[in-house]
Amino acid sequence: MEVLEEKAAKVEEPVKKKEVKQPKKMEAPTTPMRSEHWSNDEREAWIAGLTEESNLAEIDKFLRVKYKHLFDDISELKAMDGPVVGEPMNIELIEGAEPFAIGGARSIPFHLRGGAKDVLDYMLERRVITPVGDVPTPWLSPMVAVAKPCGGVRVCVDYTKLNAATKPTYHPALTPQDAVSQIPSDAQFFAKIDLRKGYWQMGLTEEASWLTTFATPWGKFRFLRAPMGHRNSGDAYSYRGDVAFQGIDLQKLIDDLSVAAKNIKDFVRKLLEVLERCHRHSLTINGEKSTLAAKEIEFVGYKISPGKIEPDRRKLEAIECFPAPTTRTELRSFMGLPLCHYVVYGDVYSGYYLFRKFDQIF
Repeated sequence: MEVLEEKAAKVEEPVKKKEVKQPKKMEAPTTPMRSEHWSNDEREAWIAGLTEESNLAEIDKFLRVKYKHLFDDISELKAMDGPVVGEPMNIELIEGAEPFAIGGARSIPFHLRGGAKDVLDYMLERRVITPVGDVPTPWLSPMVAVAKPCGGVRVCVDYTKLNAATKPTYHPALTPQDAVSQIPSDAQFFAKIDLRKGYWQMGLTEEASWLTTFATPWGKFRFLRAPMGHRNSGDAYSYRGDVAFQGIDLQKLIDDLSVAAKNIKDFVRKLLEVLERCHRHSLTINGEKSTLAAKEIEFVGYKISPGKIEPDRRKLEAIECFPAPTTRTELRSFMGLPLCHYVVYGDVYSGYYLFRKFDQIF
């Protein structure tokens, strides 16, 4: 009996509902905070030595060394920091929402179990999730695991019930087409920055964290960071990202950023502004998916080079090879493909119209 009491005492109890604060107005960033490892004079001296013929691969390598702390994915994934940007996301339920708790974990195919467990371990090590133990939780959603096309396992949580009970938020975001149209037509130098596991860099309130509890074959867990699959994660993350990079000349779509300029010095100055802002707000960059200096980049489904913007051929092939949808679920999957709205339908509204007509038929 004493052992059970000790165990119960160690397990965190769900907190009572707190008053939800109204979102703060977007504020312009304060004076940029410079990283201690590189002074302004050193930075300007380095930029002054650059020419149009400078080796872009060497510039990329040099900046990765100077800002190596921004690419750290070994330790705990840092949470976004700073006024507004660092505020945790809250989940507010609609009045009278009925809690939903699944009776048990969904079965995971045997060949995917090892990969799914590895993903959970990765999330635990980086403090994205935390164990819940055996305390009762009014909300409990199922975890699902699917094989990635390129290998590996993708783990996600089915928040259908929680999403239906959540008050939606809204923040405008660019479409891929809008983002690439903002790139200067005379640009000669390009950078693409991918923020690692974007949503997982945004904290959750304690109350919201308990709402995200999910069941797995290895026990119950709850998110400490914004979960992918929740209806408000994208808007909340986009809002904070817009505040973080406000005032900088760049193109941004969710967690993908691009920088472009006509001459090398202007390009590097813009790029350094972005890196310094990442430093200030504790944003982690995915080094494998980022290119810090090049004559050509792939950005939000497009291939960008001097004087040319064209759809990424690999994305077009994915659309061409996709089986013709015969159900509403299959059509949703098809419309979720990169560039689908813009290459196949022309724009999002015609795609939405097609979906509504399909819905009426089926």
